[in-house]
Amino acid sequence: SILLPGLVAKTVGLMNTGSLTRKRDRWYLPLYRWALARMDVVVYGSEQQRAMWVRPGSPGWSRSRVIHNGVQLARFDPQQMRVDGHRLRRDIGIGSGCLVIGSVGNFGPVKNQVELIEALADIRSTISDCHLILAGDGPSRDLLEQRVNALQLGGQVSFLGSVADVRPALGAMDIFVL
Repeated sequence: SILLPGLVAKTVGLMNTGSLTRKRDRWYLPLYRWALARMDVVVYGSEQQRAMWVRPGSPGWSRSRVIHNGVQLARFDPQQMRVDGHRLRRDIGIGSGCLVIGSVGNFGPVKNQVELIEALADIRSTISDCHLILAGDGPSRDLLEQRVNALQLGGQVSFLGSVADVRPALGAMDIFVL
């Protein structure tokens, strides 16, 4: 195994939580600890997260690894994204004062972009100058387009399709929704 040489992991837990502050967390905490203690390997998103769950030198520590969520910040220069975002807005006909909401991802039921389209219809009752950008493609594309047409939002929704570089789309958005 890449994570632990010489061990073929049967169970791998991914723990990427930074705080347990909700009321219900006190009930989940023992369940999490029980489950994590039975994993062959547990992967955390940061050293701080790992320290929340296991102590250095403990058996759990030796069965854990940290794999940081990798976003290359140098690739996401805010000034360049702003320039590219303004260019994209202009290219698809979005005015400078328009509120732009958007999402990037596979068009599938789990991403639930239908909910986002319906939210746009509700938002437009209060903020008329708003637009939705959807970057991606997938099995729900036809359903999404049908919903846009049914809600008469054709001029307020832009389907960008699959994009090799998401930075211009992200730069064009005032609000990103996942």
